[in-house]
Amino acid sequence: MIPDLKIINHQIEIYSFQLISFFGKNDFIIKIKAAAKLKNQIPTAEIHLIDKGHQIFTHSTFQQIAAYY
Repeated sequence: MIPDLKIINHQIEIYSFQLISFFGKNDFIIKIKAAAKLKNQIPTAEIHLIDKGHQIFTHSTFQQIAAYY
């Protein structure tokens, strides 16, 4: 499933929320280009790259992700 970034951008304008996305640096399914496209189409998006593959949400990365906040 590919999200419609125009709809997401519209929802951000309506509901005023921060989009925070995490991408795996070594992800062979969702490439880093997707992060660049997201940032290009939604400039207010906060993008973080995690030193993992496709499965970035693991026990070992939770503390790393939580450290951003």
